Formats: sequence, C-alpha cells, structure tokens
Amino acid sequence: MDILIVGSLAYDDLETDSGSVKNSLGGSGTFAGLAAAFHTSRRQDPGGTLPLGLVCAIGEDFDNADFQLLKDAGLNMDGIETVQGGHTFRWHGKYEGDMAQAITIDTQQNVLDGYEPKVPAAWWAPRVLFLANNHPSIQAHVLDQCEGAKYIALDSMNLWIDIAFEELSSVMRRINLAILNDNEVRMIAKD
Repeated sequence: MDILIVGSLAYDDLETDSGSVKNSLGGSGTFAGLAAAFHTSRRQDPGGTLPLGLVCAIGEDFDNADFQLLKDAGLNMDGIETVQGGHTFRWHGKYEGDMAQAITIDTQQNVLDGYEPKVPAAWWAPRVLFLANNHPSIQAHVLDQCEGAKYIALDSMNLWIDIAFEELSSVMRRINLAILNDNEVRMIAKD
C-alpha cells in the first residue's frame, strides 16, 4: 500500500454565516482520502489493489452512493467495516468570522465509540500512514498494527487536546509529522 489513511467517514451538519447544510458527507478519512486520490495515480499494484487504502467503521445508514463515490475516486475500501445495526459518526459544527476555528455543537461517535480499527495485514507496512483526525487511542491502536510504516503523519484537533492530551502526546512521540493549526499549537504549548 502506498498510502494508508485511517480516519472517520461521517455525516456533518454545518452552519456558517452564509448558510447551512445537513447530512453532508464529511469526516477526516473522507477528506484526506479524496485529497490523496486527487494527487495519486490510479495505477494498479501488482497485487491488484489500488495504492490508496482507507480504514474506518461506518453504520448501516452510510449511503451506498457515498461509498461508491469514494471507491470511484480511487480509494481501496477493503478496510471499511460496516457495523450491523450501527449508525455512522455524526458531527454538527459551526464556523464564524474567519472560519479558522470550528465550534462543535454536537458529536455523535456512534460506531466509532469503542472502535478499534482492523488494518488489513497486507497494509501493515505502507509507504505513508496518515492518521487522520481521530481519538488518540484509535491512532495508537493503528500505530501498533503498522510498525512497518515508513512515514507517519497525524492530524488532530482542539477536542483531543482538551480531553485526551496525554494520549495525544504519547502518539505524537511516534510520528514524523503533526498537522495542527496555530490555535492547536498554542494549546499544546499552553501559550
């Protein structure tokens, strides 16, 4: 696997000064996956898989059209686990002013509550492992499986800095690159 992304597939309700949207396809895995697919070739590996893999859990309510959209973009979806009877992660947020900081109104972890990603064995040594925004315990669990990863990047957010700082700090000691905005860096530095 060239690039392995472990992050959420979600449905978002967003509010901004110029309007709002409900049940929009979102999640860190979605956005990272689509961005990576845009920038990677769609060549087939010798093993017959696409070079870009996504790992996450979704509920039975995840729309088939959204699943197909991600697949058609070039994402290998073999790492997606559908939880029977479960509901997909949902986030309701608001952006105001310069839109640099999200205000979380509601988070429903649903199938991600207690979720432990199962990375397919063939993907344990990716060239690039991207730990998209997720609870640090989930990110640590993935690192334990992917000890052969050559380069590891992590994204996080203010929520995890607030509620799981020690876990996040531990995970950050095991990576090559952290992606944080200026506010998150100040929170970590306690500035």
